[in-house]
Amino acid sequence: MQGLVDLARGGDPEVAESFSMTVGWVLAALTVLATGLGARGVLRARRWAQDTARRPVASPPPRSSPRAPPP
Repeated sequence: MQGLVDLARGGDPEVAESFSMTVGWVLAALTVLATGLGARGVLRARRWAQDTARRPVASPPPRSSPRAPPP
């Protein structure tokens, strides 16, 4: 309302930053963050696959034995 009064008096109204602009910046930052984390995951997947390929096949059963029900 004050902006209309300023215009009526021949002045320049003070323009406040809108809520939608703030939301836009927050969403842009979240998009950049998600893209960065996704790229990091893709890069780490290659190393994980190489480490998994070097592991012996018999390795998972002994490692999962604590979760097995007792006989």
